[in-house]
Amino acid sequence: FCGQGAQWAAMGKDLMSFPVYRACLNEASCFLQLGLGARFDLLKEILRGAEDTRISDPEISQPATTALQVALVDLLKSLHVQPQYVLGHSSGEIAAAYASGAISRYDAWKIAYFRGLAAASIPFRASKLKGGMMVVGMSTEEASAYLARINKSAQIACINSPRSITISGQADAIEFIARDLTQRDIFNRVLNVKVAYHSSHM
Repeated sequence: FCGQGAQWAAMGKDLMSFPVYRACLNEASCFLQLGLGARFDLLKEILRGAEDTRISDPEISQPATTALQVALVDLLKSLHVQPQYVLGHSSGEIAAAYASGAISRYDAWKIAYFRGLAAASIPFRASKLKGGMMVVGMSTEEASAYLARINKSAQIACINSPRSITISGQADAIEFIARDLTQRDIFNRVLNVKVAYHSSHM
């Protein structure tokens, strides 16, 4: 199960044709609004088009991504597909915990909702923190040396594989690194997030 940064406008829309999937998202939407006081309608946010999506706002992307993942687990269960193992990356650990039976769907939605609120509050509590993240095609050692050399407000956040790491930090540092690595012809991709997860910003 992925974390933040993989979301896109109207993600999961085609799966709404499955009654189990749609029912789960309806329930999540009601629970978020009526049970937790969310000021957004999850279903409306998920179905918004690219021109007016807010899916990358942390208070929406966190519960939306988790709700979609939980709904997908329920859909697969309805088709008699049960996981033997689960793996979650960052906030994907929430849905992985649900898929493994460690927590209920309500717990998953609640954890994701409050994690999103906490992440969204960072710019208001610390106005100088403008975060961003990116994936870079480097080893941990190469990235550590590179970050020490450029001396910007960014750090290694995740080790994805031997040749793929995630860097997290100030948005201007992420922009600088993206430009610099592109000029050096080193793979990099800025993630669609507004928060520097897994960094000192947290």
